[in-house]
Amino acid sequence: MKPVEPEIAPLNSDVPYYVSALAMGLPAMCFGLTIQPWIDLVHMVRGGYIDFRHLYAAGYMLRSGHASQLYNYAVQKVFQDTLVSIFSLPLPFNHLAYESLIFVPFTFLPYRVAFAAYFAFNVGLLVICFRLMRSHLAQLYPVWRWLPIALFVGFVPLSVTLMQGQDSIILLTLLVGAFVAFTNKREYEAGALVGLGMFKFQLVIPIAALFLAWRQWRFTLGFTLSSAFTVALSIFLVGLQGFRPYVEMLRSMSSQLTPEGQALYAVPPNFMANMRGLIYALAGSRLGPGSLHLMVVSLSALIFLGVAFSAAKASADTFLVAVVASSVLSYHMLAHDMSILLLPIAVTLNQFIQAEGSHDLLARLKLRTATLAFVASSLVAIHRPVFFAASLPVIAFLAALCSRRNLASSVSGGAA
Repeated sequence: MKPVEPEIAPLNSDVPYYVSALAMGLPAMCFGLTIQPWIDLVHMVRGGYIDFRHLYAAGYMLRSGHASQLYNYAVQKVFQDTLVSIFSLPLPFNHLAYESLIFVPFTFLPYRVAFAAYFAFNVGLLVICFRLMRSHLAQLYPVWRWLPIALFVGFVPLSVTLMQGQDSIILLTLLVGAFVAFTNKREYEAGALVGLGMFKFQLVIPIAALFLAWRQWRFTLGFTLSSAFTVALSIFLVGLQGFRPYVEMLRSMSSQLTPEGQALYAVPPNFMANMRGLIYALAGSRLGPGSLHLMVVSLSALIFLGVAFSAAKASADTFLVAVVASSVLSYHMLAHDMSILLLPIAVTLNQFIQAEGSHDLLARLKLRTATLAFVASSLVAIHRPVFFAASLPVIAFLAALCSRRNLASSVSGGAA
């Protein structure tokens, strides 16, 4: 069946000229920051200095009958050194075991060829995402014909994911599919698709928790069934004995994270564009690990309650709110994880792109915070240790989406 072409609205003459200029300039500027990493990619792949090494090795371990040792640090190092390249520290596989099934087919190819195949696979997923989102990007075409594509090309977290051979585009695809299902009133299907993303449970569980707080029972049922399936399948693949080291690894990466653990797992908190990264960057030198952990949990709980209460009565799309909230509340949010924000950013820009020339202050606020969140993701290409600062525009974006007040009405009412 031929896909339905989006209805492109006529250009609003009230849109200021600089909106089109920024639409063309900002994605190009952001992509320009990634040119040097793209040039270095061949060297990085040849040396095995990318994240794909641990995903490839995990798939090979599963295929070769070593699934029970999937979370054994020493065994992981042997397989990565043998299959990819010798490296002082391995990249630990820290996802639910069911995800390794995705990478089994790629292990029939040599590592470098497998990376190229997986790269093409990710590009194919982005094409699927674009086609699924196309009807939700129709208002962008009149501003600049290539703007929808430019958003994909210029969003730095997608480049990071492609270059590292990471799995965040898989999650983005699941969320885009869930968004389309949710907007078509297929809540059960939407929840099931989100539940399949449990390989990044730190991102999908906050989404599910918000839908539970909003009493979206069909979504919650779909999520519960599919997520339970992924956990059960993971335990089946590695066994109970093999699953226990995974639980211990998660504990070492979160509440018991030490400076040594940050180096081992490559998860320094200030490399994270979320509430945790912001708190660690601002207070990490003055508070102990226990106090920091308590502060992160407490502030995250307050934000969750605020979003659950505000967005339940807001006119904004609740699914988009949940995705943005999950990135802020997630305990683990590296640059490639930020790929999921392309969905709420692009759809919000589409909804409010022509509000810049209007008197609707709230619509303009959503437009501008979405734009800032898009640009802020580029910080990872400038200086990774300050990537935590990218959380500030994302938090502002979340607050704008959750706002229940019509600022234009309040301003005109005050003037009257």
